[in-house]
Amino acid sequence: ACGGQICYNDTEKSRKTCRAVRFKSKTHERTCVRHNLRDIRRNAMARRSNRESEEMYLEAILILRRKSANVHSVDVMNELGFAKSSTSRGLHLLMQKGYITMDPSGAIEFTAEGKKRAEGVYERHQVLTAAIMKLGGSRELAERDGCRIEHVVSDELLELLKKFVAEG
Repeated sequence: ACGGQICYNDTEKSRKTCRAVRFKSKTHERTCVRHNLRDIRRNAMARRSNRESEEMYLEAILILRRKSANVHSVDVMNELGFAKSSTSRGLHLLMQKGYITMDPSGAIEFTAEGKKRAEGVYERHQVLTAAIMKLGGSRELAERDGCRIEHVVSDELLELLKKFVAEG
């Protein structure tokens, strides 16, 4: 064992007694395989979660824009069922990334890049929903699981599913 060295976990900002099998060096917190892999997994999950959240906001705004000319943060909040603070933060992050803009009245507009991204997410959702229904799934199942899958499906699989759906 590593001799019960204190291991600093950067993501949790905490000190823990390490039970890793290797490394007794002074740079243990940088080289501990167990904790570094855990941190890598957490960061990957956070990126995936951020991407999914980002795509959900973009898709919701797109759907709302098709229903109404003016979309405000309260509309997005109601559509997604999120708290006001979460919605505000999510929209702020989309503005930082250059996907949306807000005019002084609070109306949300897509940038060219944001609209392209939102339409891509919506297309994935539509294709996955149609494919699941073609396989015999109910509309409810197709909507629910299509919404989950759309954030992780590869472009190659999406192209195969488009062909499958188009085969009639």
